[in-house]
Order: sequence, then C-alpha cells, then structure tokens
Amino acid sequence: MMGRALMLAMAIATALPGCAWAHSVSSPAVSSVTITRSRHSGFGGPFSLIDQDGRALSSADFRGTTMLIYFGYTNCADACPLDTQAMSIVVDALDRRGIAVAPLFITVDPARDTPGRLKEFLAPFGSRIIGLTGAIDTVAKVTTAYGASGEDDQGKLKPDGGYDVSHAAIAYLMGRNGEFLDVISLRDQPDAVAARITDLIAEADQRR
Repeated sequence: MMGRALMLAMAIATALPGCAWAHSVSSPAVSSVTITRSRHSGFGGPFSLIDQDGRALSSADFRGTTMLIYFGYTNCADACPLDTQAMSIVVDALDRRGIAVAPLFITVDPARDTPGRLKEFLAPFGSRIIGLTGAIDTVAKVTTAYGASGEDDQGKLKPDGGYDVSHAAIAYLMGRNGEFLDVISLRDQPDAVAARITDLIAEADQRR
C-alpha cells in the first residue's frame, strides 16, 4: 500500500504542476512552483517541537493565528536562505496590511539542526521567524503530515562529510484553526504574495 508521505507528495505535485523537491536555487522545483488553489486539504496536523531558544512549542500555541510554514534546513546552500529571506519580506508586507501571521521554519534535518544552529541561521532574517526542531522521529511525523518529508543523500557525502536533504520548495498557509488553506510560492513578488495570503485569510474567515 502506498505510504501517506508518498500520497501527499503526489497530491502536491498534482495540485502544483512542476513542483518537485529542491536542494538549491538551480533546481527547477524552486522556480516553477506557482500559487494556485490546491484541491487537497489533507495536509497538516498537530505538532509539538522545540524552538531556536530551546522552548517547547506546539500547534496549540498558534491556535487563532494564521501560520506560514516553510520546511528547510540550515545547511542548505542556496534555496533555504533565499526562501527564508523572502518569507521575512512577505511578513513585513503583511504587517503593512495589518495582517498578522506566524512564520515558521521547520527543519527537515533535525540530526544537524539543533536549536542553537537554527538560531544562528535565522538571525540575519530578523526576529519574527520561529525555527522549530526536535527528535528525529518527532520531526519526521510532522514533515510526513505535511507531505514535506526530507530525504537525505548521505550516500553521496560531500568532501566535508556533509550531505544535502531534499525538501519541498513551497510554504504552507495554515488557517487560524490549523486547517490547510493553500501552498504559497515565496519566489513571487512579495506584495503579490502578501495580497494572495490576505485574500486567502479573508476567504477562510468568511467560511468560519
């Protein structure tokens, strides 16, 4: 029987033509993702992780707040720093619109991404983005629930002993009750992304 992670990954690919897994900005996955309404709503679920300051945080702590979640890792050479910077700019654009969201960076590489490492990585992008990590099996449950499970290439070690981790080159917009709203491309113009997120939140609030 097909595993849930594979089904979710296929759902993303069906909803977003061209979407794949990325290591860096050179991957077509990063540039070809477009903002489009997904027909699939089975992403997400509760989580309990550790932030970059070593504090326990759960999805319940964000109840009532829209979450913008990106899955990446700190040793990512290009894609993750650029996407994280883009997320920071989008959050600022949303602030100017009076729209509050919780921007989350959840690692797909918990073996290396300690709270301290996340804090160091996120520092250049301002103080708003919350980094989350945890035990390997705990993080795996979260990434699987979002169809964003990382797959490391430890069989292809770099000269320095490091390795890459595949990850979805998209962000997930989750509603105030933790419901999946849409997938978001962070590579579009920040004002356009902020406008799309504003519309999605308004639509979700009307349905409540």
